[in-house]
Amino acid sequence: MTTNRPKSTTPRKAFVKNADIYAELLKWRDSHKDPAKRVMSDQLGEYIYKIASRLTGHEKFRGYSDDVKADLVSTACYKVVSGIKNYKFEYTNAFAYITQICWNAFVAVLSKYYKHQNAMRRFYIESIAEVTSHPLSAGNRKYLNKIKSDIEKLLDDVEKTVQQNRKNQEDIELEKEEDEAEEIDQEQYI
Repeated sequence: MTTNRPKSTTPRKAFVKNADIYAELLKWRDSHKDPAKRVMSDQLGEYIYKIASRLTGHEKFRGYSDDVKADLVSTACYKVVSGIKNYKFEYTNAFAYITQICWNAFVAVLSKYYKHQNAMRRFYIESIAEVTSHPLSAGNRKYLNKIKSDIEKLLDDVEKTVQQNRKNQEDIELEKEEDEAEEIDQEQYI
């Protein structure tokens, strides 16, 4: 349970600064004229990873399992590394550019994830419908219909459980963030 506490007057420390990212991008650009031969620094790679990892904490991506989050981060990092050659250096907000690439990669991965999940669900339901409508299953129709309804109920229960787990995970992460903010506020008063 949260309590009303005074807002912190000191600014929060940024996990990645735009100026640092932009400086690393300039170093990368100046390393070679041919974009294919440029070598990315470890620091720039670390910034990209931090941005992608931190984005998994956004409310739209919080409730997924660690495996799905790992897929999101790895895909986003790959997309940023492969797309960084298109960055226009007249724009100085490299943080926004990288974050947008990560966001788009997350959305693409999740749309494939849900497409696969829905296809599997349709397959289960259609195969059960096919079995129950087969002429040889006439004697066992009552039993097969019971199996069909049980599997449909199970699929619905699994979906509800996943949604509930996602909500619970979001609540846990929100509480952690509030606790961290409270610790920061308490450190100021010490």
